[in-house]
Order: sequence, then C-alpha cells, then structure tokens
Amino acid sequence: MDCTIRYAQPQDLNQIRTLITESTRSLQREHYSLNQINNGLELIQGIDQLVMAGTLAVAQLDDLIIGCGGWTQQNASSPKEAELRAFFVSPAFSGMGVASTLLRHCEDACRAIGVYHLTLASTLTGESFYLRNGFESLGPNTKLLASGELFKLIMMQKSLSKRAYG
Repeated sequence: MDCTIRYAQPQDLNQIRTLITESTRSLQREHYSLNQINNGLELIQGIDQLVMAGTLAVAQLDDLIIGCGGWTQQNASSPKEAELRAFFVSPAFSGMGVASTLLRHCEDACRAIGVYHLTLASTLTGESFYLRNGFESLGPNTKLLASGELFKLIMMQKSLSKRAYG
C-alpha cells in the first residue's frame, strides 16, 4: 500500500475519531459483541494528547486518513519504555500493510529517542497482528466498562533492537 505516513495535526482529529469508530465497529465483530464494541470505545482515550505530543502517526491516501497509531512515554522513571496506543486501520484498507507500516514507523521513532521496550494492551482482534510483528503475550487483562460489561484485552510487550531494521 503506497500511502504517506505523517504526524497527526489537531485538524485531523475529527477524521481520526471517525476512523477509530468505523474500524472498531467493523473489525472487532469476530471477538466482541456489538454492545461490547460500542461501550468499549470508552477505552480509547487520550487521542488529543497523542496529537499534541506529536506521537500519533497517520497513514494518508490522497486526503483520506486510512490508519493511525502512536505511542506515549508516561513512565518518567523508565524513559526507555513506551506504550503503543491507538492503532486502527480503515476496514476498507485492512490487511493491506497499513498497520505494519505504521508500526515500523512508531518503532523507528521510539528507537530514535532511546526507547527499547514497548508495551501495549491489544484487543483480541489485534493479538495475532502483534504476535506476527514480534510482540509476546503477557496474558489476558479485563477492563470493566461503565456499562458493567467486561472487555477482554491481551497485554503484550516487545524489546526493540538498538539498531534499525535493515
């Protein structure tokens, strides 16, 4: 997939939110009920902060944002760690390498600032993608949603080599 990877700007937020909602409602149906999907959207927080921090990358095709993914370093005591966040791809472009391109971009950016350990909370839908890309499972985690439903996630991690991919 020949798309442009760039960092999100505040004017992209509406398009990013729409992408996240469409992606979640379409691609997570195999693993979650429609109620869990709709209520689980509450777990996707901090998109504005990622944009303001300059750590949310978007994949753009013409004028359309077709994917997003970023990272955060909230643990100041361990600056070599980052948490991957907000990885979503438009259902129309799923399976075309957009998420892999965004992941490589984020990993390279993290390496460039001295981060060598990544963590994330994956949906059941994303688990196989992350496993194929060198992450290991740390086991299940469950979040209690405001609706009272439980939302299953998989905690994952990956150590980055200190040199970039060849």
